[in-house]
Amino acid sequence: MYLREKLVKALRIKNVVLTVLAVLHLLMDIDSLTSLAGIYWGDWDTVLHAKRTVPSVIGLIVSLAVLLLTGASRRLIGDAQFFSGYFEGDLDGVVSCGDLAEATGRSPSVIRLKLRIARLLYMKRFSLVRQNGETAALLESKTALCACKGCGARIEKRIYFTGICPYCGGSDLFAKVLSGDRFYSISSTVKAGRRKPEYYQGKRLTEKKVWFVTLFCLSIAVSVMLFCLMAGAARHLNDEQYIVQEIFKPENHASRRIITNRLINEMSWSFVCICGLIPAALSRIGRLHSLATAQACSVCFAKSDKPFVRAAALPGITGKAGSDRKRLRSVSRAIRLGYLQHCTLEKHEEPEVALAKQITKDACPNCAAPIVGAADLHYTCRYCGSRIMDAVQKK
Repeated sequence: MYLREKLVKALRIKNVVLTVLAVLHLLMDIDSLTSLAGIYWGDWDTVLHAKRTVPSVIGLIVSLAVLLLTGASRRLIGDAQFFSGYFEGDLDGVVSCGDLAEATGRSPSVIRLKLRIARLLYMKRFSLVRQNGETAALLESKTALCACKGCGARIEKRIYFTGICPYCGGSDLFAKVLSGDRFYSISSTVKAGRRKPEYYQGKRLTEKKVWFVTLFCLSIAVSVMLFCLMAGAARHLNDEQYIVQEIFKPENHASRRIITNRLINEMSWSFVCICGLIPAALSRIGRLHSLATAQACSVCFAKSDKPFVRAAALPGITGKAGSDRKRLRSVSRAIRLGYLQHCTLEKHEEPEVALAKQITKDACPNCAAPIVGAADLHYTCRYCGSRIMDAVQKK
């Protein structure tokens, strides 16, 4: 509802295309500079003033800048998706940057900047205002009605977020939300995940864990081999005796320039590969940490009988309880990467995780029939005859 879905889809495709083109251009620029250095090794004035030096250096810088921008764009799209889900779960119509910061473990200034960028590019149907001395996202005029499916009692919003009906003690709570001319209902399916940690886990986490460990080990092993190759080539580059031996080998038929060019190519490409493999290995460590967080949290969520889990009860990767900004950021990252599902981070009186939340848009909450036309406070389902929002006063 708050996401520019068509634009986001197009931007995702754009990021993939630009990343592929930037990587190819980066490799060509590196090869161009490497061949220049190999051919004119020692004659640095010629290398600096060659016709292709400046275009290759500029292309190298542009390619790196494009890779950084596409990476930032992917991250911002993920943040916009999180904000959109958070806004849909809000029942007040106003979300402060402080609440978002507490729910995600980020600073308010970072959240404020991301919201401004998201509003310009990826999101819609909200504006940024100043409220109580801080920046807040003002959503389209919202009306909410909270009730219990068990006994049908009306519930205040603050009680709704406790996850327990004060009348019958049940946890089958739901909310009806009218935002602008769009209607949706929020219900909880906690029973589906009770005693089932796999319900909250992403797909194939075990296979991903094995794959990440394998990639990490391969990246480190190949990096060590390439470092040894680079060190050997650097040692031989200024070894006059080695170069003479290579020149006089019958199978080589090579000149000094050819041998020097080969050694420089070995050094440069080994260095480039190491620069790519080391960050890849470090990122696998981050993914493994997120996987461990997801597995620990899924076990915790499966034990909960309530649709909300307080942040203070969130486990770390060791399974022990406790909460801090770093742990909230870990849970947020696990959700964003898809390792945790059927849960969202929210902030009410304190940061909480909403479990098994199901949002049904443009459908009657009583008979599930589609809502035809714009919904309003007085909309009556043409199939079952029930009023969508009953007799609720609009804000």
